Amino acid sequence: MNKYLYQLAFVLWSINSWATTPLPSTYTLTETDYASVGNGYHNNFDVRSGGEENDPLVILNKINTILYANFTAAEDDKITVYFEIYDGKRKQTSWDLFVENSKFRTDKYILDGSGGPTQDGYENLGSASTLDICTWNIEHFPKNSSTLSKVKDIIIKSKIDVFGLQEIADDRDDFADLLSSLGSDYGGYIYNPDYDSNPTFDQNIAFVYKKDEITLVTTARNITELSDSYYFPRMPIEIVLKHSSGVEFVVINNHLKCCSGSEGRRRGASERLKEYIDDKYKPLNTKVVMLGDLNDRIDSGENDNVFENFINDADNYIFVDEKVSEASQYTGGWTNIDHILINKELFEFFDKDADKLDDDDFDYNYDTYVSDHFPVWVNLNTDLLSNDVNYVYKAGLEIYPNPSSNSFITIKFAEKINNANISVVNIQGQLLIQKNIDSKSFDVSNLPKGIYIINLNQDGILYTGKFVKK
Repeated sequence: MNKYLYQLAFVLWSINSWATTPLPSTYTLTETDYASVGNGYHNNFDVRSGGEENDPLVILNKINTILYANFTAAEDDKITVYFEIYDGKRKQTSWDLFVENSKFRTDKYILDGSGGPTQDGYENLGSASTLDICTWNIEHFPKNSSTLSKVKDIIIKSKIDVFGLQEIADDRDDFADLLSSLGSDYGGYIYNPDYDSNPTFDQNIAFVYKKDEITLVTTARNITELSDSYYFPRMPIEIVLKHSSGVEFVVINNHLKCCSGSEGRRRGASERLKEYIDDKYKPLNTKVVMLGDLNDRIDSGENDNVFENFINDADNYIFVDEKVSEASQYTGGWTNIDHILINKELFEFFDKDADKLDDDDFDYNYDTYVSDHFPVWVNLNTDLLSNDVNYVYKAGLEIYPNPSSNSFITIKFAEKINNANISVVNIQGQLLIQKNIDSKSFDVSNLPKGIYIINLNQDGILYTGKFVKK
């Protein structure tokens, strides 16, 4: 009898010892381990594009299953796991893991409580109290079948208010799919200049914005004044938006000509953009954000900077990503060429430098699934909002004769003018005339020769136009 009791005790001790085997410092996965987590042998860790498990978090989840089936582990325990991956041929690799919240993780990859992947690097970049603006080249969107879901995830989880996007493919399918995936909480606009002749054109630029914090003041438009294809191979687009704080602003989205040898084209584009903003918005004190894939550097390491016209006018313009660009000089990989510029009407909101995501913010191979450009964004502090009146371009105002040497000009206006407020501003931004009028005829006899902006405000709508006195 005692013989059988000893044998039973030995079996129970063996089972208990197996169930509580402490975690070793190293472990090599066995054929049994591979078979226990799925499809067979090394195909469980197939890291080729399109392979069985080319997402590192899927592999991490399987390793968790294997380790907890074999060992017990306490918080902060560490182990180096050796295993084989398949990339056309079998390769040995190893991961250093440690336990956090009862899950094995690496320094870079972490699993949430349900066993699914999570990543905090791009979450909550924006907030309800800030105006959050991002420029993002999403390289030939969509790059593959996973791109849409990952871009959607970044847009929603980042909580950024406005995205200026570049390099989107077919507007009638791919961008529509993106907006549909984002749901009714988001709006957007895309411009495809060549759809009829080239429906697969993948260099389109677009806007996406959060409807709970951003309302549309005017629909987006192609800036036909900048339709020169030499300087602007992708015509810039602009949109007028209003933040929930009351800040009304214009966003101009660009994708300038790339690569070495095209510096002159980018310089010419920069000059034309500044002239456009100076002429159209500076006299009105309009808040303007100019962003995009500008395809050139702004940092101090760049000789003969193509954006020196903006940089040298620091009283009126600031690149808010200057520190990001300075830092990118000294790191490997892609130098920062995606920029966000604001004019002086937004200076008061700018109390935090722009930032840029990088590989460490993603738990997958970002370049493979999304883009070779990372999002660059800025948070503008709307708590600093002043009570200054801010007008934006809302409707064109036709004036004739123009140019004119007459004492009177006529405003072409579909409606009857009734107690409308009219103002005249010179190109230096000086207010020369401001009065109420009830007639479409307006006396300009006291104005010297020059270029003027005429603003007509009727029933809360601002109409503006340019007039030349000769």
